[in-house]
Amino acid sequence: MEPVFGFMKAILGFTRMSVRGINKVKRELGFVLMALNIRKVTAQRAENNQKNNKKDNFYIISIEIVFFIYLGTLSPTLFIYVR
Repeated sequence: MEPVFGFMKAILGFTRMSVRGINKVKRELGFVLMALNIRKVTAQRAENNQKNNKKDNFYIISIEIVFFIYLGTLSPTLFIYVR
């Protein structure tokens, strides 16, 4: 539980409550914890996107190579318009 409060203090600059009353403090703490959860989710998604992009890039490059080889086999003389 302690790392959560460390993140709140270091990253969000959240060192003390700005409201008084138990209900208001719970609400404010809820917003801060929600912000930390959103930060975690975006970090995980970014990591997953990097992994997926590597796979996608390999797939795109392999398609480009096959297409380039296919175009290389076509002769320009095949496309001469004859009247």
